[in-house]
Amino acid sequence: MNNGAIHPSAFVDVQSHYEANTNVVFVRSDNFFQLMKRANAPAGHKCFSGDFNGDGKTDSLFYYNGNGDIWLGASNGQQLTWANAGNVVGFDNLLDASHTFYTGDFNGDGKTDLAFFSGGDSKWWVGLSTGTIFTWSLFSTNTSLGNVLDGKHSVRVGDYDGDGKTDFAVYATSGGVWTFGISTGSSLTWKAAGPVGGFGDLLDGSHQFLEW
Repeated sequence: MNNGAIHPSAFVDVQSHYEANTNVVFVRSDNFFQLMKRANAPAGHKCFSGDFNGDGKTDSLFYYNGNGDIWLGASNGQQLTWANAGNVVGFDNLLDASHTFYTGDFNGDGKTDLAFFSGGDSKWWVGLSTGTIFTWSLFSTNTSLGNVLDGKHSVRVGDYDGDGKTDFAVYATSGGVWTFGISTGSSLTWKAAGPVGGFGDLLDGSHQFLEW
């Protein structure tokens, strides 16, 4: 295409044509390349909130993919006191497209823990909080679920069996099937939680999961 032959008004005509189409978004070329850069070079930090030391006050936490460090900012009600809470550089970059984090009290001790899923090997890792550091262990390897980061699954966290420990619930668009990953405190026990195919595809953009 000879770009020099296109009159600038043509772009205005195209934008006007798609003005009512919410599936089409127009961005400036400089913004486009900034978005592409961010997509291919994810942010180096991931922040979390929770009561990581179990004292009843919400703390702050962040992970830095540059060196794998996890830093905990414990709240005393007036300020945050920061200390290193461990290093997970051995897991590679946990902010790439093959990993995702979750938080919850996975062993029921009153302290917020960290967890992540690895799409490359279908492993579920949990870092149990001691109040000052995170002790990491493999809770499950479940290849039967497939890659839950493929856009065809949704992962929710909550205490689905009411025993005080945070569990996982995985929804798959194929068949509308839910699967529970019930935490024992040291591993996950997977069980079918029933299909909801009659509701249609819950990830089609016309449905919204509610959390509180």
